[in-house]
Amino acid sequence: MPNTLICDNGLEFHSGQLHRVCAELNIELVYCPKQQAHYKGCVERFLGTLNRQVCHKLKGTTFSNIRQRGDYQSANEDCITLKELKVIIYQWLIDVYCQSLHKLLQSSPFNEWQEGIKHIEPLLPESAQSLGLILSHQFRRKITHQGIQFVNLYYNAKEHRLLRVDFDNLAFI
Repeated sequence: MPNTLICDNGLEFHSGQLHRVCAELNIELVYCPKQQAHYKGCVERFLGTLNRQVCHKLKGTTFSNIRQRGDYQSANEDCITLKELKVIIYQWLIDVYCQSLHKLLQSSPFNEWQEGIKHIEPLLPESAQSLGLILSHQFRRKITHQGIQFVNLYYNAKEHRLLRVDFDNLAFI
């Protein structure tokens, strides 16, 4: 786990959820100054690489600018789900990006990681299940005489005042 998470000032990075997750994982949450793009150069470069090497090669891409798009009708070509996109990005990240030589590093991110863990052991949660619980969405509900209603289901126990939900697996709440 990282010690620090440096974020943009987008609304999604100011959520109580992100603050809670960072606090539970002992990660310091730091925000870049507003309208100072040069603070995020590495991230912007990575996103540009991701777009060029992956996203803009997929059907339905919107491209980076109008000239690149030309007469291409993105909305008529889209044919991929978010789940499929995640798989494509994960595969590219692991098989291509992390194995590629980076000019500044004169090494690959994978090799840098391997070298780094020789000196500093990563601090990880005790299990994948505990990490999943920390990363799950948290909801606070009032208990009524019927219990708590969530996703059209009722729960009737005092422990359920605070719910944590993994929307990929609603079997566990």
